[in-house]
Amino acid sequence: MTKTLGKRPASLATRVTTFVGMAIVLSLLSLTWVMQQSIAKHFAEQDADELHVVAKAVTEALVESSKINRHGEFEFIIKGAVSGHHGVYFQINNAEGKTLYSTPGPDFSSLTKNGQDVKQINASNLYQWSEGSLTYRGASLRITTTTAPGQTIEFQIGVATKIDSHLHFIDSFNHRLWIIMLGVGVLTIFAAWLAVHQGHAPLRRVSSSIQTISTDRLDMRLPASEVPSDLIELVIAFNDTIDRIDVMVQKLASFSSDIAHELRTPLTNMITQTQVILGNIRQPEEYREILYSNLEEQERLAKTITDMLWLAKTDNHLIQPSFVALDMPQEIEKLFDYLEAWSEESRVTLHLIGTCSPVKGDQSMLRRALSNLLMNAIQHSPSDGEVIVRLNETDGGLSIQVENEGDSISAEHLPHLFDRFYRVDPARQTVTDGAGLGLAIVKTIVDVHNGKVSVQSHGKQIVFEIILPLQ
Repeated sequence: MTKTLGKRPASLATRVTTFVGMAIVLSLLSLTWVMQQSIAKHFAEQDADELHVVAKAVTEALVESSKINRHGEFEFIIKGAVSGHHGVYFQINNAEGKTLYSTPGPDFSSLTKNGQDVKQINASNLYQWSEGSLTYRGASLRITTTTAPGQTIEFQIGVATKIDSHLHFIDSFNHRLWIIMLGVGVLTIFAAWLAVHQGHAPLRRVSSSIQTISTDRLDMRLPASEVPSDLIELVIAFNDTIDRIDVMVQKLASFSSDIAHELRTPLTNMITQTQVILGNIRQPEEYREILYSNLEEQERLAKTITDMLWLAKTDNHLIQPSFVALDMPQEIEKLFDYLEAWSEESRVTLHLIGTCSPVKGDQSMLRRALSNLLMNAIQHSPSDGEVIVRLNETDGGLSIQVENEGDSISAEHLPHLFDRFYRVDPARQTVTDGAGLGLAIVKTIVDVHNGKVSVQSHGKQIVFEIILPLQ
């Protein structure tokens, strides 16, 4: 069956370069637009200033000619109004739209018909039009003057200037500007990619170092002092992960060795006994004894396998606890009744001290954990000894202490008593000692209930304590 793979996500360098590239392109486009608008506005303001001067001069000439009111002097005065201004054109119409004077050049009809009359010429109210291959920019305004006899006359003045040289400059400037911006954009994006690539060099070195780590080199750690500050948390987290993996691998190796030993010992005993009994013809009673002995080994082997399977299921969350309200004094009394025969045979008395509020927990799990602690205490208590269970509510939760007198346990062994297959003195292992999984099961059950379990040894006094949350 072919498995369809999703599209691979883009690399960090590609993502950062793309984002930076988009920011650079937008910035360059904005800068280009601002520069183009600034150049165009500059020429428009320049044209507006010149047209304003021309319009003012024509207006003053009209006022002067109206006051003189001499025949034949109108055209003379108007012609001399704009001397010294090259490439500027104007036209004067009367109120009825009849042209009184016009300089050679553009047709002002487009301006006077389509353009709006303005009070003052500026860059924002200029009108632009084209005639053939030429382009003009101008404005139209109306003035009112008084003649010598005291009559009021209205004139329409149109002024324009040819802007082809401006447009040619702007086109050439825009063409060069786009080429420059394109080159700058490409170089900047390449520099950004190169910077990102070089910036990821420490990450690539860390990746190369990680690739050298294998199961036989779990003692290797990444030096946090040799990486940039941005990667310190990553390196610390990776080292912590390797620490946990190293511990787990060591535990797994120890577990594999222990389990092989635990399974091999009863099997070796059964094989040896069977080989011996089959070596010669025996009486039926001898065969019966061997079978009983083998049965004990088989039961021990079955219990070890059952405990291992239960721990494995719990570790993988295949066993889900069912929480109910439990009356712990009543639960402990039931365990006392269950273990009464064995405690009497061992000449060990069981006592319960204290009471507590109901606690939510899985009944079968907590019974198993407390039963393991009680059986462990009875087994290691001397004859005529006693096992005391104390209940006490504290701020941290419900404290359940199981006390008994036994052999003193050295401080270095206390943290490992809840490890699987751990024994204080492996050389003193007996059939009744079990496989060393009882306390490991206790810790697993307490962890499932979000509690804590600990052990203290004060001389011959051994105290196991379970703390369960009351809520």
